Amino acid sequence: MQTRSADPDLRTLVKRIEDNELDLQPEFQRGEVWSETKQQRLIDSILRDWQIPPVHIVIDPETDRQFVLDGQQRLVAIREFVAGRLSINGSIEPHDKKIQALNGAGYETLPEDIRRRFDRYSIRVFYIYDYSPEEPGELFFRLNQNSALTPAEQRNAFFGGARRQVKRIIEDLESEDLKSYYFGFSNARMAYDDIVARALLILEAGTLRQKVTSALLVEKYRSSEGFSQESVDWLMGGVRLLAGAKRDLYTQIRLNKATGLSWLIFASRLARYSSVSNLEFSDFICSFEIRRHRALRPDNLSLAMANPGWSDEALAIYSDRSSARVGDVSSVVLRDFVIWLHFLERNNFQVAVGTHLSDSQLAMLREVLGVELDIQKIAEALEWGETL
Repeated sequence: MQTRSADPDLRTLVKRIEDNELDLQPEFQRGEVWSETKQQRLIDSILRDWQIPPVHIVIDPETDRQFVLDGQQRLVAIREFVAGRLSINGSIEPHDKKIQALNGAGYETLPEDIRRRFDRYSIRVFYIYDYSPEEPGELFFRLNQNSALTPAEQRNAFFGGARRQVKRIIEDLESEDLKSYYFGFSNARMAYDDIVARALLILEAGTLRQKVTSALLVEKYRSSEGFSQESVDWLMGGVRLLAGAKRDLYTQIRLNKATGLSWLIFASRLARYSSVSNLEFSDFICSFEIRRHRALRPDNLSLAMANPGWSDEALAIYSDRSSARVGDVSSVVLRDFVIWLHFLERNNFQVAVGTHLSDSQLAMLREVLGVELDIQKIAEALEWGETL
């Protein structure tokens, strides 16, 4: 199989389509599947003079006709715009005043200079010839082995302040080798970036009860300012506490994404509001994990008896809310509440630093845990996580 490249302008390509010299729908194509919004984004990219991916075209050796192998959806969007069946969306981010002024315009209603520039926009085209029967299909398969990007991978394309802040924190996480000590997952598919960004957004909001959506994170990554310096400093305090305590761990800690997020937030609050030592933190997280595993083994009665009655139920809720529920608000709140309940118990419910509980609430909490085992009900009554 041989290829040659060229850079025809859009007017040339559209004319070939109109004259049926270029077939957009050979049998191996998937039909015209792009939404109007996606088509408008392509036109927007062309108007901004941004580069778009190349098109692959197969030349039929017998008829000399051309068939689109890859790039059908792009060419369809261009054809629809030139034919007057697609208009410009001036609200696409990042906002551009010149394009905003063209909102709703079609190809024929474009100012002459802009239409001329659109016509002269060129696309890199690879023409395929001198091929064996199976080669174009194999190339099509390889070009379309799309790996769906995770939200974190998509956000990583925004080179703004938020991305830089998250990257610096990830560098500290990795330089301290916290993965080996705390995390049971790698940074494959930017998992660390995801939980760090979520933690920063939660700390910046000052509440656990705001749902961290992909839209909110994208908005933050789009902004030039990024996260507040206060939230960055807050989270870095938690990272330093985790790093300082790692050498004193005496049991294996294997946090997943959900629990990793919760412990990052807990450590950040603890570091900000208290003077807990590295040794105290290490002992707490180890004892918590040991008790959690005990609660999961009711057959081991002698060990299970070591936990107070409310603890087993609380730990069961913690474990249940730790599976594939990284951003669910109720799960984030309940995991945090369970961690703090056990931290307060260690201090005999005498220290409420970092919880925003009053002395009367602290006394009530200690009493109600003795008779009420509905942990979720207690958390709601206290409005847990409303303020960090």
